[in-house]
Amino acid sequence: MDAPGKPVGRDQKSKVMYWVVPSRIAGKWVWQDGNSVERFYELQIDQVFQKISGTMSFGGRSAKIEDAVLTGDNLRFTATLEMGGKPVRHEFSGKIVNNAISGEVRRGGAAEAWNATRTELREARMTDLNPGIMAR
Repeated sequence: MDAPGKPVGRDQKSKVMYWVVPSRIAGKWVWQDGNSVERFYELQIDQVFQKISGTMSFGGRSAKIEDAVLTGDNLRFTATLEMGGKPVRHEFSGKIVNNAISGEVRRGGAAEAWNATRTELREARMTDLNPGIMAR
């Protein structure tokens, strides 16, 4: 970035850093199926800074979450779960506020509201390195 009148440094230029702090999302999240009051989704999320991974389950079946993106308090991921004997791709997007996520889920081309509540809080790991390697 040009910095005219900068009294120090080379070529009167400055580096500008931009860092988006990710929300703490690690833990267990649950929400009710919009079509059934008796069936619940469950999402287990592990977190290392903005990198997240986890599993989602519904009706006794589970799947890894894929294409997960966490930018600040915005979350996006997909999961393919078997429903009615067929694989159904779920595309989730939402905004995290404290212990709640509100957003939209798309499955089979249809979109509906999605509201999850955190029922277990886990601390995000600060590194994905093996601690034994760091001690050497």
